[in-house]
Amino acid sequence: MIESHSTLDISKRGILSLYRLILREGNQFPNKIQRTFVKQKAAQMFRVKYEHEDELRDAVRLAMTHVDNIRAQVASHKLMYVDDRLSQEDLDRLKKEQEEKKTAQYRTDEAQWDQ
Repeated sequence: MIESHSTLDISKRGILSLYRLILREGNQFPNKIQRTFVKQKAAQMFRVKYEHEDELRDAVRLAMTHVDNIRAQVASHKLMYVDDRLSQEDLDRLKKEQEEKKTAQYRTDEAQWDQ
């Protein structure tokens, strides 16, 4: 996702938008410790004052890479971990939905075997 110098937004508004995007993506992690880590990392990345425009461009590119990494990690962590913000009713509902999907898939496979 590296952009050319002419289209890379390094304005204060663009950087704030990127910061918010990182926080929004990081908030999708299922575990609180992961969400907290992303918040701390984002605060650290955007705290530094850059004197040269090239340094600022490099920092923005690095932050954009972090967004892609966060999205990939969120997708894998959602498969491995249960969201700690869910109530017991939500967990029961999700478990029931997963069992229904498995049953439906088994019936589909069984119908194909009989053909």
